[in-house]
Amino acid sequence: MIHAVETREAVLALVKSGATYTNIQKVYPVPKSTISTWVKNEGVPKDRTRQLEHLKIARGKALVAIHANKNARRDAARLSAKESLSNLALDDVSIQKSLLAMLYWAEGTKGEKACALTFVNTDPLLVELYISLLRNCYTIDEKRLHIRLHLGHWHDQGEVIAFWSELLKVPKSQ
Repeated sequence: MIHAVETREAVLALVKSGATYTNIQKVYPVPKSTISTWVKNEGVPKDRTRQLEHLKIARGKALVAIHANKNARRDAARLSAKESLSNLALDDVSIQKSLLAMLYWAEGTKGEKACALTFVNTDPLLVELYISLLRNCYTIDEKRLHIRLHLGHWHDQGEVIAFWSELLKVPKSQ
């Protein structure tokens, strides 16, 4: 489409005054690509402030969209998992052993030098599930069950030990 010279000059004047392409389009029905070409051909210096402001807005919108998509995928996965679990006989020991094996495969030690059954995770619910399945599926010597905690200087050691001891039903001495 061919635009009048007056339209082109008016658009370029608006660009030079700092107007956004979106605002210019409200006044003149010119595609953004055409405005961009006119600006490039005219050699109008780019307004970095306007570009940075646009990027800030675009990044904010992108972040919202990314989070929304992530939440939608997570919700769909949860729904799918609930539907799959509803079809399982979770009181069946063979099913529990399968779940235990999957947890161990994901979070347990796997090496020739492993001399103990080790499970590493910081999610209390996952660790509790692992210990519960281990107890349900096998007869274990509770005295040989030890919990190793890696604490930072900011942790209250007594509080953390009490939390894990109570959650996992393992004496504090272990």
